[in-house]
Amino acid sequence: KFTADISSSDSDTLDDYEEGLFDFAATSASGTIGINTDYNEASYVKIGSIVHFQVRLHNNTFSGGDGTVTFTGLPFTSVASLTENDDQVPVLIYVVGSSASDRGALAGLIGEGVTTVVAYAIDADTWDNDVDIYMQGTYRAA
Repeated sequence: KFTADISSSDSDTLDDYEEGLFDFAATSASGTIGINTDYNEASYVKIGSIVHFQVRLHNNTFSGGDGTVTFTGLPFTSVASLTENDDQVPVLIYVVGSSASDRGALAGLIGEGVTTVVAYAIDADTWDNDVDIYMQGTYRAA
């Protein structure tokens, strides 16, 4: 437990801190998006129920990908319902090395009770081989 004041109550102590690495995969409605395992660099810090993550992926196998891109493998399942009635959490995505990068920063969404990020404003048909994907986000774990 961490605390700034030893006379603090238990509600003022930090008793859940974790950091680590995880692997991400990418899929689309059809075709293949292959992530180079040498460049699957995903890390997280979990403080209480809040998870901060950042990712660098490199797509090196691409064959006939089309449709919405979904990234799978977040280290914790997102909360199933929030008291604020938020049902999706935004994520920043930046793609470099294809016509997709012409769109600048892109959005992804984490839904309720999932370990996935669904990319929006980008389809797999705008990708090719040799694409770098950077992602950063924060969400509440279940």
